[in-house]
Amino acid sequence: ILTKNAEEDCETKFPALVLASFLKERIAEYGFSWDIQLSPKMASRVSVEPEQKTVYINAAKTFTEKDITRLAVHEIDAHVLRCENGERQGYHLLSSGTVGSVTILPVTSSK
Repeated sequence: ILTKNAEEDCETKFPALVLASFLKERIAEYGFSWDIQLSPKMASRVSVEPEQKTVYINAAKTFTEKDITRLAVHEIDAHVLRCENGERQGYHLLSSGTVGSVTILPVTSSK
């Protein structure tokens, strides 16, 4: 059973704009040219679109300092870095991932 840590309830929550600023700085440290956009309608908190070179942040969410650090590592140091490395090595699969590589056919009833 998952329980909330009492400390998590007391942590300061920062608006999405603070996360956006932090991620922009992280991307700039690598020398990459990516866009960071706040989106008012997202199911997830953060999403990376490699083909658009854009990181989307859910504008309606707030983030703790731990969230900001974790998301920088995951979204920038994993997804963005993988994309940039893949482009430089010529392996398109590594830059864009496998999105769209599998076609799922609709399920039909066979009574």
